[in-house]
Amino acid sequence: MCPVSNEEITEYFDVLSEEWPKFIDKYLEVSVLKRLSKIGQFCGCEYTRLHNCKYWYSRLDHSVATALMTWNFTQDKAQTLGALFHDLGTPAFSHCVDFMLGDALDQESAERDVKDILLGSEELLRCLSEDKVSVEEVAEIQKYTVVENKKPKLCVDRLEGVLHTGLIWCGFWSLEEVAEIYRDVVVLVNEDGEDEIGFGSLEVAERFYDGCVKYSLAMDANEDKFVLQFVADNVRRLIESGVLTHGDLYEKSEAEIIKLIKVDAELRSEWERFERAEVLKRGSKRPAKGYFIGGIKAKKRYVVPLVEVDGKAARLDEVSEVCRELLEGYLEFEDSRFAWIE
Repeated sequence: MCPVSNEEITEYFDVLSEEWPKFIDKYLEVSVLKRLSKIGQFCGCEYTRLHNCKYWYSRLDHSVATALMTWNFTQDKAQTLGALFHDLGTPAFSHCVDFMLGDALDQESAERDVKDILLGSEELLRCLSEDKVSVEEVAEIQKYTVVENKKPKLCVDRLEGVLHTGLIWCGFWSLEEVAEIYRDVVVLVNEDGEDEIGFGSLEVAERFYDGCVKYSLAMDANEDKFVLQFVADNVRRLIESGVLTHGDLYEKSEAEIIKLIKVDAELRSEWERFERAEVLKRGSKRPAKGYFIGGIKAKKRYVVPLVEVDGKAARLDEVSEVCRELLEGYLEFEDSRFAWIE
């Protein structure tokens, strides 16, 4: 279970941008953005020993980190604010709600429209007016290809996801290693004529890609699917019993919802076993007892970044055998048919 600590996060933020964009400060006091501080970045994995998170890292932390990256690479106020707002529509437990809605494969069903949230917040609209930035400029971030673009291209949202996973969740990078990788990131022009972040050297790009595949495998492993499905089932039972509404997922904190789970004796017992669980059992046959998952096909998360070679931008898999082998291994990966805790 994750202890709360912010010291390393502060140092991490300093790595992402030497200059703090002061114009974001007033937005961090807005209620719809502050709500994200009560939502974990790791979709329920913070609450079990199946994963070993170093400390609490929230959706707000992630949002601030992507904003800092965007400011670092673009020095553009609208793009930076778009990055800061990109997860405003995220519910409590994030992608667990996609699992609850039967959308494990795409994981796009739970998030509410950012533009609607912006238009519904007088606080945010007032701040945007002060900065002379329109809702359209910050809500439609798909036009900012440094901030957001389609897989397998790299963008600040994906880059930040891999970096904080390696630093906080899976622990395969130190802060110093994250800083070394990040310092090599540059803005290049991709095959579609778009600005896209990539790497200035092949050696660093390959080192980053090794972490990318570890990140992707963690997201595709049964431990992650187990957590998302378990939390989804608990939230569903609260909704079916009338204790929680679907709308509450966009208003209540995760701590408040866990408290509701623990009111029910049966749910509390199951949740406490989930909290204590350290090992997930695997097999090809359905277990006779215990909570289990079976055959869940989940979203494949991976990137193939650009790298500058001889003054030209190329996809890493075009110039690196290391990348091709790692990517092929990940795409072929399948975890066991069943996984459970007793």
